[in-house]
Amino acid sequence: MYPRPNVFTCTARIWLREIGFSLTYGALMLKTWRISVIFRVRSAKAVKITDVDLLKRVGVIVGVFSALLAIRTLVAPPHVIVARTADDLKAYLCNTDWWDHSFSISQ
Repeated sequence: MYPRPNVFTCTARIWLREIGFSLTYGALMLKTWRISVIFRVRSAKAVKITDVDLLKRVGVIVGVFSALLAIRTLVAPPHVIVARTADDLKAYLCNTDWWDHSFSISQ
């Protein structure tokens, strides 16, 4: 049912996973930050944090992740391996290396 993986699909899998994580986690982190800034103010003044400010900060987070992913893709592009079962059935898989593990640990 699934297409056979190749270098493009293996790369796209990594990029989509990491960029999706950075967008999700970045939005949650900035929402929490916005609330903490509002409640940290001791005066009666209203704190104004615009949506544009938050989008800029999310852009920085996604930019950092994109730079790390570009380095990862240029230094060690993913490749397809052929795995075999005990019944000698072949399965084509995207190779996971220490880059994938380091991204998982850093999250």
